[in-house]
Amino acid sequence: MEFAKMNELRNLANQEGVIFFYNGYFSQKVLLAVGDTIKLKFQSEDEDRMTGKKVFSIFVEQVQNIIRYSNDTLTGDKEEGEMRAGMVVIGKEPARKKYYVSCANYVSDSAVARLKNKLEELQTMDRDAIKKAYREKMREETEEESKGAGLGFLEIAKTASEPIEFILQPEGGGKHLFLFKSYI
Repeated sequence: MEFAKMNELRNLANQEGVIFFYNGYFSQKVLLAVGDTIKLKFQSEDEDRMTGKKVFSIFVEQVQNIIRYSNDTLTGDKEEGEMRAGMVVIGKEPARKKYYVSCANYVSDSAVARLKNKLEELQTMDRDAIKKAYREKMREETEEESKGAGLGFLEIAKTASEPIEFILQPEGGGKHLFLFKSYI
């Protein structure tokens, strides 16, 4: 990257209140290492501890979604296993004075309709409905397509201070770019 573009990126990050930015391949090892760094950052500041825990929780859920569902994969060594590409941004919007966690990754076209329906339904729920859906999901069998317990988006919505935001942007080649944001 040219120095001028690097400086533009740094300036944009400062304007947007970016605290952490990562664009690349994720694995469980990367999640653990970066997670420790983020945890330390919030523990070392005079921020509300509960806010830091919420930011960390949402960060972990979003990265786990990238690790499980990103359509852009890279096979590592036996120890690392398969890695999946994505982007995560943690920041604090200066105007709103709220933290946000955003992520982006590619998903297959075949996953778009189910993902869109799930997230649009979640956007319409109030806090009580989200809690109720979470409790019900805990009792259900795991969905066949799910690579986890199927609670990730519900956990994020339950923790977030505002309704989730997302975009599914067609990219061609059998994939969509999935952009997701939540505020704390």
